[in-house]
Amino acid sequence: TIYLVIRQLQATLLNHVWGPRSMKAVPKHLALVFSLASVLPTSGRSLQTADTHTPETPPAFIAYYANFENKRPVRNIRFNGLSHINHAFLYPDSVAMLVPGSIENDINDLIDSADANNVKVMVSLGPDHNALRHYRAISADSNKTAEFADSVISFCKRHGYSGVDLDWETPVYSEAFKYERFVRIMYVKLNANALLFSITLPGQYGKTSFLNYEELTVHVDWINLMTYDYGNQKPAQCLHNAPLADIAADVALFKARIPSAKLVLGLAFYGRRYNEVDSFHIGAAGIRENVLFPSDSLWPKTSDTAWKKQFDETQQVPFMYNSELRQLISYDDSSSLGRKCGLVCELRLKGVMFWAMDYDARQYAYSFQKIVQERLNSGCPAAATINISMPSARRTNTGSGRIYDIRGKYLGTLQGGPASIQNGTISLE
Repeated sequence: TIYLVIRQLQATLLNHVWGPRSMKAVPKHLALVFSLASVLPTSGRSLQTADTHTPETPPAFIAYYANFENKRPVRNIRFNGLSHINHAFLYPDSVAMLVPGSIENDINDLIDSADANNVKVMVSLGPDHNALRHYRAISADSNKTAEFADSVISFCKRHGYSGVDLDWETPVYSEAFKYERFVRIMYVKLNANALLFSITLPGQYGKTSFLNYEELTVHVDWINLMTYDYGNQKPAQCLHNAPLADIAADVALFKARIPSAKLVLGLAFYGRRYNEVDSFHIGAAGIRENVLFPSDSLWPKTSDTAWKKQFDETQQVPFMYNSELRQLISYDDSSSLGRKCGLVCELRLKGVMFWAMDYDARQYAYSFQKIVQERLNSGCPAAATINISMPSARRTNTGSGRIYDIRGKYLGTLQGGPASIQNGTISLE
């Protein structure tokens, strides 16, 4: 009861006293109370949501398809097990219309082939720098946003798409109100035309914790979490690309505010390579390449004795090192992908998505898509437990127990030992 009263107080003050995005100072003691109501457990030290999403069918399996440089034509797509394909990318222009770009070359073949395999195709609205500039201009005007939505709907109906995926990706605090309004208008119009609508956001909760997820969630069919590229902020240090313990901690925070049935976990079908590395350990100095290292190039190295492999039992992901080349690669394998699928089942998330088909192995025997499909098709048990160790030395990096005020400012971290995940509940022991 106290928890619900605090949440109601939070909503009332934000909406009627300070306004949804007011820049007036919020008293620190109230900000702390608000953050505790949003993040802390209702009792004890566990994070739990009220939803009871228990899929009776395999989780959603969503693939991004871009056909970069026409290297993965539609005829090479494996539709096995997929529920949706996000066709990347369309872009907005300065007058709230669409710039289809190269995807028009694939549209008819892709949608016809997907229909034949009972797979829905959604068009993804892309995230490049020009697109971000146009999103910001369009979202500043609700009429322009409505015009843009109409343009997208017309495109979808003309070509037979089942919905739209918005890859604005990383709205910043100053544009949160415009972003939320943009999403709301898009959803209302798309929903009225029987079209699906998803949004894609960073998997690191702290990057978008300022968003009003309680309202935003009402206006999307699901949210794709890009739970990868965790090492991007430190390009001169070798870090895991998609560390499972950190991911689980972030997903726990999203799950405290968003129904499980609307969360999709992102998988990387690529690795990250670091050069000029003189030590075989995560955290070593190195220079991260800007290009992604496709899984199609990974599997031959796994059997090459020049590459030494190690599995990080804390983060539950592998990495490999070649001392002669002075290179370290952070990547996923069948074990880590299986454990991530297990997390989806454990937390009863909607499913998984992956970036991207274009990076997957061409030989089916080594395909990440095959690995994930088989794991998802095995179904989700009624109850299971995953124990993810989060050492205290890495608490501030894992996201577990992090507290934010209503403006997204980091306030501190709960102390605790390992995190135990059971039946959708995360406990700090």
